[in-house]
Amino acid sequence: MSRPAPPLEGPWAIPQLIAFGVHGALPQEEAAVLTLSRQQCDIKRAAIQIHTTQMLLSRKRFVAYAQLQEPFRLPAWPSAPNANHPLRAEVDAGGKLVVQIDRSRWKGSLRGHALFVVMQRHGEHPSCYKIPVTGAAVTDVLDARSGVVAGEAAIEGTATQTIVTATTALGSARGGWVKLGRPAPGLFVFDRVGWQTISNS
Repeated sequence: MSRPAPPLEGPWAIPQLIAFGVHGALPQEEAAVLTLSRQQCDIKRAAIQIHTTQMLLSRKRFVAYAQLQEPFRLPAWPSAPNANHPLRAEVDAGGKLVVQIDRSRWKGSLRGHALFVVMQRHGEHPSCYKIPVTGAAVTDVLDARSGVVAGEAAIEGTATQTIVTATTALGSARGGWVKLGRPAPGLFVFDRVGWQTISNS
């Protein structure tokens, strides 16, 4: 079961955001189901079992993810921003990305975190960026695939927010998503809130 992406001029379709539940039940009315072969299911189970520390603590729960049918969420396109998400993001008229981080909703330190951005332009391959959220006033905007510096972003803080503004226009985006997370896995969950839709002003 799948949902076709809306048409887009040019060779590239708008990317479809496909999500899966890490904790809690997945609403079936929003779910698409991927059916695995028995061999694929066995390969997935073997890959799960390699994580020795997880097997010591939660073997039954994690091995149960190796099922013949895997449910996913398919949010509608264009999706509205999640009002409960700690990020608000938009591309302004000049093509610059502005991300507001509500620290009261994030409820944690931003140290060691980065913004991960996926943007879709007309007729082009999706662009992926990483923006480290540092204590400095300026940070690099990195191409997430190559690691090459693609521009700069200004970081400013208010009493309740951290605001990250790309000082270099990232182009005319048709749509996209942003999330806040750790660049690499740590001891604890490093992707706490998932993706937020980027709005166009």
